[in-house]
Amino acid sequence: MTRKHLVFVLAIIMLLSACNTPVSRSTVDNDVLDELPMTTVIVVEPAMTDEAHDMQSEPPEVAVDPPITAETAAQLVPIVDFQDGDDYIYDLSFSPDGRYLASGTTTSAVHIWDAETGDRVAHLLGHTSRVTAVAFSPDGRWLASGSRDKTIILWDTSTWTEVRRFEDHENFIGVVAFSPDSTLLVGGGRPIIVWDVVSGEQVFVIEGSALTLLDLAFSPDGSMLAASHGDATLYLWSMTDGTLLRTFTGESTTSHAAFAHSGLLAGASSSSSSQTGESLGRIFIWDPVTGERVASSQEKLEVLDMAFSSDDSLLIASIWEQNELQLLSPQDGSLIHVLDEHDDPMYTIAMSADGTRLASADSSGRIIIWAVRGE
Repeated sequence: MTRKHLVFVLAIIMLLSACNTPVSRSTVDNDVLDELPMTTVIVVEPAMTDEAHDMQSEPPEVAVDPPITAETAAQLVPIVDFQDGDDYIYDLSFSPDGRYLASGTTTSAVHIWDAETGDRVAHLLGHTSRVTAVAFSPDGRWLASGSRDKTIILWDTSTWTEVRRFEDHENFIGVVAFSPDSTLLVGGGRPIIVWDVVSGEQVFVIEGSALTLLDLAFSPDGSMLAASHGDATLYLWSMTDGTLLRTFTGESTTSHAAFAHSGLLAGASSSSSSQTGESLGRIFIWDPVTGERVASSQEKLEVLDMAFSSDDSLLIASIWEQNELQLLSPQDGSLIHVLDEHDDPMYTIAMSADGTRLASADSSGRIIIWAVRGE
């Protein structure tokens, strides 16, 4: 081959390589992202060299922090603090390996973040209205997103591409949840529909309350589903056939539900007096088998979201008026620690599967990821 031919071949190779280069953060404007057609997936990780790509056969190792527990609560500090635009954030979900954090906001896009750096990894377009619910499947294969457009989209997390849509809901989707074995997806809306993840077929429908669904929680073994609709009742359904097993009544509207790893069930209120502004509800913890109330918060609280720590020694609650996270004892409802970095109400929090990370997001678009770091 002559030198002239060699130069020509090299030029062709460079041109082809340039055509396959991923879109990087520096080359994509946020306004342009929002105008792209539906089902578009923009990966905004920096372009990698061939050398770096070969080295990235496995996710990079990160330092393992201690679990968030009652003993380590006072050592919690923000390790990542970033903005998801200026958007009101409805929901957060960690991937099972803790590598990614998904957010649903007032935009029609699902945002995927690197949980170690706060960099945006992907911008998933497919909904036509705000994204009000997001959830990773426990096996890490799927991400589900629910929207005010009354649809749920199932995304493949290996490619961030749309797999299928679930479109039979009568109302906007307020919450989505996967069963612990990742085979079932539940969404609502009204009514609550249980879907088979692989086939996309309906398993059964739970009519439930006439009110819009506000929260869902699977029991650890996947046999029961707790649902709250904004009335004073928390409903417990069988995941075998969708029959109602039991109801639990609080002091006010019950808008949130969470299962402890031990199987205990917590319900909380987000209501307050329209005249005085005083919080009306408490957090109650029940034994779902016997129906017995085993604990309650000592103060009346207006809760926006809540989650148990991995060892069940903490119940973490986002409190409306104080714009703070209260870390409570599930045994007696006593206050253990307070996190008050946010200046605005936090409508969603999320715990990582290994219990070492806590994420909180507020109405200004600010996201903080917390971990236990030192004394």
